Amino acid sequence: MEHPIDAYDIDYWTLDEKLENYYEQRSVIEPTEFDRVFRIYEKLKSILYIFLSEHLQLDIDIFIDRGSASEGLKVSKPDEFDVLIPLKLSGLHWDFEDFSGDPSFVRIIEVKEDPCIPSKFKQDGCLSAARVRSSFQGAIQKCVSNFKLHSKDMLFKLTRASTHGPAITLDLYVPLNNEGRVQLLFSVDLVPLVILGNTWLVAKPHPDSDFMMLERQLWRRSFAQHEHDYAMKLPDEYKKVFKIIKTLRLNNNPMDMLPSFVYKVSFLRWYHTKEDRSSTISDRVVSFLRYFASEISSEELYPFPRCEYNGNLLKSYTNTSLLNLASYIRKLASSESNYLRLKMAIAINYNEPKVEKLRMYTFANASSSGSQSPFPCLFIAIILLAIIIGLCYEQFQKSIVQIIDSAFAFTLDFVSYFSD
Repeated sequence: MEHPIDAYDIDYWTLDEKLENYYEQRSVIEPTEFDRVFRIYEKLKSILYIFLSEHLQLDIDIFIDRGSASEGLKVSKPDEFDVLIPLKLSGLHWDFEDFSGDPSFVRIIEVKEDPCIPSKFKQDGCLSAARVRSSFQGAIQKCVSNFKLHSKDMLFKLTRASTHGPAITLDLYVPLNNEGRVQLLFSVDLVPLVILGNTWLVAKPHPDSDFMMLERQLWRRSFAQHEHDYAMKLPDEYKKVFKIIKTLRLNNNPMDMLPSFVYKVSFLRWYHTKEDRSSTISDRVVSFLRYFASEISSEELYPFPRCEYNGNLLKSYTNTSLLNLASYIRKLASSESNYLRLKMAIAINYNEPKVEKLRMYTFANASSSGSQSPFPCLFIAIILLAIIIGLCYEQFQKSIVQIIDSAFAFTLDFVSYFSD
C-alpha cells in the first residue's frame, strides 16, 4: 500500500506521522491478498488432515492454528503459517512426570495399557517423542509425494523444506508462467502435539547433549496456548505497535538476531506491566524499545506468563551479542540521536521511484545536517556578479542600468538552476 510523499515535507513530519506511514507502507497486508492466500492455506490443511488421518498410525484431532497469522499480528505478506497437530491420547491411560534434569521437559507415562497406541511408539513404559516425530515426518513426506504425483491439474507444487525442532516445514509453490518457473507462495510449520489436562507438550529435542540418551523419551512443555490467548486480547492500537516492531526487525539485520516470538513475549510482558496507556504511537514504540533493550541486557527472558517450568529464551545467545543488540535498540529509542526518525524516513521513501527516492534521501541528509541551504548558491552568484561588474567597469558609466539589470537576471537564473 503506497501513498504519495512530498520529498520537501517528509523531514518535518512528526515521529507519529512517520510511524503511521511506515505502518501503512510496510506492515499492513492487503486484505484481499491475505484472504486469497488464506483460502489456499485452508485447502492445503484439509488435504493434509485427510491424508494423515488415513496414513498415520496415530489418531489425530482437528488442527490448531497458531502464530502471528492467527493472532492478527502478521506483517508485510502472508508467507508463513503455524499449525499444531494434536494426537488423540487418553488421559485414562497416560500421564506425565517432570524430568528432574530440566522441569521444562517431561516424560509421558503409560499408566494403563492403551490398545489405541501401537507398541512401536512406546519405549520403556513411555510414549517416545522421537518415534512419534519420526512417524509424522514419514507420513508428511508421503503426503508431499502423493500431492506432487496426483495433483498435476492444480497450480501448486508442495515440497518438504526442512525439519527443525518439533516442526516439519512445507513449502507451497505457484507457477509464474508456462516455462516451469515457480515462486514460493507460503510455508507451513507442522508440529505434533499432545494435550494432557491443561498441559500442552511438543516433541522437541532437548538442546543439552548431556541428555541425548534420554532425549527420545522427552517432551517439551509448550506455552503457545497462553501466549496466543494474551496476544489475541491485545487492543488494535497495541497490535499496531507490535507490527511496527516486527517490521523493524524484518528490515534491520541487528534486530533479526532474535526470532520474532522473543519480541512477542517481551511485548506481552511490557503491555501488562506498563501504567500509562493513553500515550501516542511514538511514545509506545519508544517505551517498548527501551524496555526490550533492558530485558535482553539482563540476558534473561522467560515465556509469558511466567511459571516455574519456563526456560530462559536467551540462554543460547552470547553475552556480547545480546549487549550489542541492546545498544543498537537503545540507539533506535534515543530521542537525542533521532535515529528512529531517520530510519522511518528512509524506509518510507524506499517505495518511491528511484529518481524521487534519491531526491528525498539527498534532501533528508541536507536538512538533517543543518548546514545546507540556498544561500551558498546565492553567495557564489554575488561573487560572480562582482566579477562581471569589475570586467565591465569601463562600460559602467555608459550603461549602468543595463549592466545591473543583466547581472541580476544572471543571478536569478543561476539560483533557479541550482534549486531545480
